[in-house]
Amino acid sequence: MAKSFMHVRTLRVICSELLKEVVVIEESGDGIRSQNICFPALKSLELVKLQNLEKFWAGDHIECPILETLRINSCSQLSTFISNYTDEAVQPVLFSITRR
Repeated sequence: MAKSFMHVRTLRVICSELLKEVVVIEESGDGIRSQNICFPALKSLELVKLQNLEKFWAGDHIECPILETLRINSCSQLSTFISNYTDEAVQPVLFSITRR
C-alpha cells in the first residue's frame, strides 16, 4: 500500500530539538502500515537544524519524481533517509535526477 501526498510542493522542517522522524504514517484499520510514500508534486525539501532527527521516513520506498532541491543542514543525528530498506546489495533510487 502506498501513501501519497498529492499537493505538497514545498516541505520545510526547520529548528526542532524533539523531532526524530519527519513522515510518520499510522497503521490503517487493518493493522497494516504503508511502506511506500509518494510526493508527486514535491519540488523542494529542506531539513535544517533538526539536531535529533534520525530518519526522514521509516518505510522502505519514497518517490519524489520532480524534486529539484534537497537541502539538509545541521542534522547531526540523521543516519539514514529511509530506515526500513534491507537489501544491502542494491541501493534504492530515491529521486530521479535529470540534467537540463
